Amino acid sequence: MSPETIPRNMHDWINSGLGRPLVDAIKAKAQQEDVICVDETPFSCLQQAGMSKKQLADDDAAKQAYLLTMTSPASASYQFAAFNRLQSRSADSLESVLKDYKATTYITDAYAGYGTVIRNSTATIKRQSCLAHLTRVVYDALDLANMEKSVSNPKNKGKLREALVESSPAYYLTLVTDAISKIYDWEMTLKPIEDEEAAAWKTRVEECRKEHALPLMDNIDTIMRKLAEKHAVKKGSTWEAKLESPYSKPIVYYMNGRENFRVFLENANVTPDSSAAERSLRPICVLRNSSSFKQSQEYMESMCDWFTLFVTAKLNGIERPTQWLNEYRRAICSHCVDAMLNRRAEGGLDLTRRFQFDPKDIASFPAHEWEPSAYTARKRLQAAVS
Repeated sequence: MSPETIPRNMHDWINSGLGRPLVDAIKAKAQQEDVICVDETPFSCLQQAGMSKKQLADDDAAKQAYLLTMTSPASASYQFAAFNRLQSRSADSLESVLKDYKATTYITDAYAGYGTVIRNSTATIKRQSCLAHLTRVVYDALDLANMEKSVSNPKNKGKLREALVESSPAYYLTLVTDAISKIYDWEMTLKPIEDEEAAAWKTRVEECRKEHALPLMDNIDTIMRKLAEKHAVKKGSTWEAKLESPYSKPIVYYMNGRENFRVFLENANVTPDSSAAERSLRPICVLRNSSSFKQSQEYMESMCDWFTLFVTAKLNGIERPTQWLNEYRRAICSHCVDAMLNRRAEGGLDLTRRFQFDPKDIASFPAHEWEPSAYTARKRLQAAVS
């Protein structure tokens, strides 16, 4: 079998029209969600990089292609992951996809492009910046591996005692990471309980965050603003490093997104990080390690569609996505064949003439009944009846 046989047939299945209604049904439902996690990752496209015989007509496409994922936060009732190809990582490319989504809150990392999209939007959109990313930036500044060596070295006891007395930035940044860790400890207790009503869960989350997360975030804010007096300076609407110090980076990082780190305190459906989006990108990263590129933009788009199908299926508890897709395929083919035969019979045409899928028949198929959440609900009902 040629190595391109499977990818070509997968590409053809989506683009023949049979797979498209199912992908569109997932994205149509996702576009109505109020909160979405967003993340992007690079993925090479030879055509876009100028390494293909077929040149692009779009001069605005960057050499480096990207994939964008929109996912539901872990607490959402509807779980999905929608993948899209990006021409570049620019705000315009992000906006070309995000404009179709009705979400009023984005959960993202600190990339400035998302801020531009939000400012350009006519709708009011809030942004929760990822606390996990903030933690990583702080850890990088602390250089924990070297810190461990310093702490364990008896010769440095005097210096460490002096640093604690002087309340060095490293000491305060360690308190920040400890506060974030405590926030996550409380978040672990907020998972929905079996048979818990949505209103009761929301109340429980709001009360817990008000009692525990809010004071911790206030402490973080107090520490960072105090450190910013020495390590950062505000120029216009943004903060910049004031000193050439590794500790300046996490302080500037926090100050530039200060209010965005607190949105989860106001909305129970918002998580403090964008980990759901990062998890959805893991299969892409695994694929990238073994197959580092796609030949064309078309193949990148069909790859995104397949990841949309499989990852959304997994999130909705479909353990065998291939079985689900086979059932869907039989249903849509049967629908199209029946419609074609009825049309030919009514018109007195030859019923044995070669069959071809009619776009009108595909469009009339109720694909929303086969998107993963509807499919699993139907399966549960059938199991309960039997």
